[in-house]
Amino acid sequence: GVGTVLLVSVPFALPGRAIGYSLPPKAALPVVQVILFPLAFAGGLFLPPFLFPPWLDAISMATPTRAGRDLLVQALTGEPAYGLAWPVLVGWTVVFAALAVGAYRRDEGRRFR
Repeated sequence: GVGTVLLVSVPFALPGRAIGYSLPPKAALPVVQVILFPLAFAGGLFLPPFLFPPWLDAISMATPTRAGRDLLVQALTGEPAYGLAWPVLVGWTVVFAALAVGAYRRDEGRRFR
């Protein structure tokens, strides 16, 4: 339950950090919208994934939003998530963490030289 919610939230906080360290505030907002809106749609946050055509369902299963959605649905309702949900979420977490750390180091170098 609560542990799943906390773990699922981590990969979604990291891109925000990466973008926040990389861009000024006025530029960050539209970039976040351009990235997160397609992820939210493809991840099944607006429509249930069973309505997706097969090609979109296949893409959807590789997104962190679909993995997070399915894991939260599993935690709340008991409906099983697809088998690769945790590995997909962990993989995206590693990618987003690397981007956030890289952006932080670049930002730290700019601000404190």
